Amino acid sequence: MKAVLDRMEGEFAILELAGKTLQVPVKELPDGVQEGDVLVKHQQGWQLDVRATRKRKQEAEELSRRLWED
Repeated sequence: MKAVLDRMEGEFAILELAGKTLQVPVKELPDGVQEGDVLVKHQQGWQLDVRATRKRKQEAEELSRRLWED
């Protein structure tokens, strides 16, 4: 199961998962996660998907660049 970290609200993280939101205690997430990071749920808990996060951020940067080009 993959989710994207949407935002932090106090002691909880709001994750986007298949068009829905999921509220998860921040303490269950890996240290240092940031908004926009892709997380994967495993039996041992949530883990950061570095490759998917990097790809997602590159795609957003590319879209932004194309939108602002003259």
